[in-house]
Parts: sequence; C-alpha cells; structure tokens
Amino acid sequence: MGGIRSISEKISCADQTLLNWVRHAERDLGLKPGLTTEELEEIKTLTQGARAAVGQRDPAQGQRLFCADGSFQEPAPVARVQRDVCLSAQIWRVWGGFQLYGIREVWYQLRREGISVARCMVERKVGL
Repeated sequence: MGGIRSISEKISCADQTLLNWVRHAERDLGLKPGLTTEELEEIKTLTQGARAAVGQRDPAQGQRLFCADGSFQEPAPVARVQRDVCLSAQIWRVWGGFQLYGIREVWYQLRREGISVARCMVERKVGL
C-alpha cells in the first residue's frame, strides 16, 4: 500500500482511485479473475438496449420484467391500472398542450366521444 500511496501523491489522485486502476488493469491482462473492460462495455451496451426496448413500449401494454437469463417477462396487469393508463392518454389528448378546456369541458368532450370516465378522475389527471 505504501507504493500506491507514494505514486498517488505524485500524480495527484486518491489512493483508492489508483488502486482501482491497478486492479482493473490486472483483470484486463488476465492476472486476476473478473470481468474485463470489453465485457463490462458489452454488458453496459446490452443493458442500455434493454432499457430502450422497455421505454419504447406502449404504456397500455404494461411493464416488462427483466429476468436473469436475459429474457423479458410480462407481469399480469391489474385491470384498474390498465384502464387508468388508457384513460390518462385520452384525457391528455383532449386536454392537449393548449390547455384551453377546463375539467368540466374535458369530461363533457370525453362523454361526447363515448368514453365513460368519472369527473373526479379527469380532475385528478389534469391536476388543476
């Protein structure tokens, strides 16, 4: 540890940082067991790809669970949650980015379109 401390002082970094670099280099050279830099980068890329795949899904389809074997598992959505997501999308579509409608107008418009929704839910989703 004395060598690490003297070198870290010379290059102006923390002792632990230099020790981490040395251990990482030893793993890359095959001197110590563990994941190499290339393997860690591959895992990072695969994880980001999996997150992107989950993020591109339709919210009405629910969430995906990532399993240890690399597959995805669909949890059984609760009916109330599924309906809540669908209604939220409809409420936001009617209310829109202009936000010209009030709660009552959004509720009336949804009823005119044949969408059955409680007024209190519209109020909760719009948040006025």
